[in-house]
Amino acid sequence: MCGVAGFLVPGRAATDSRELLTSMTDAIAHRGPDGSGHFIEGPVALGMRRLAVIDLDTGGQPVANEDGRFTLVFNGEIYNYRELREQLVAQGHTFRSASDTEVIVHLYEEHGTGAFAKLDGMFAIALWDRDQNELVLARDRFGKKPLFHSVTDDGMFMFGSEMKSLFTNTSMSRKVDTEQLAHFLVHDCVPSPRSLLCGVNKLDGGHFLVVDGTTGAQRIERYWQLTYAKSATQPSYADAQVELRERLIQS
Repeated sequence: MCGVAGFLVPGRAATDSRELLTSMTDAIAHRGPDGSGHFIEGPVALGMRRLAVIDLDTGGQPVANEDGRFTLVFNGEIYNYRELREQLVAQGHTFRSASDTEVIVHLYEEHGTGAFAKLDGMFAIALWDRDQNELVLARDRFGKKPLFHSVTDDGMFMFGSEMKSLFTNTSMSRKVDTEQLAHFLVHDCVPSPRSLLCGVNKLDGGHFLVVDGTTGAQRIERYWQLTYAKSATQPSYADAQVELRERLIQS
């Protein structure tokens, strides 16, 4: 299952909050019994708990690219990582593992935020760009993997696979959003991007969020949207059978 958690302290060093990062990953230990990993640099702290599925021996996280500019933690599974890896190797990228996680960090190195639309899978990603001084969060197209975020009263940006990671910071408000509670009781869900708690949001599926490491300013952008455009031509019955079979195998 895996889980990610972390924070960004705008304009300050995150090293003073190392114990907080440990508490955040401990809070989601049930999501990853096979190991944990921490990364702190400048204003950012990234943490994860791992359930090993791919590359059991060398697929630990966090993962960085060759020169250490990009560092990433990731919850999920990328189904087309082998094809992407072949393309990246042909473009000159060097890999230290066989994990899908490392494919993501090199893909981002090559394409920036355009990398997310190339991923076929389910994922919640947190990536630190050292040169741009930016934290980037991304969620898969349909939001299968959870990713919550919030900002404390003193300006700390926090994120995690579960809200309980955020509440290891005692300055986080635990006030229930009564409007969203009503949605939950009537519809059995809370519409994105809100949550049951005031000030805690979900990153929508098909979106990424960028946080500036100096100012804490945020921007959210959509990288994918489901389209319902009709084809100009109708396939034959035989062609439709073949395509349906291929899509079922791929899924």
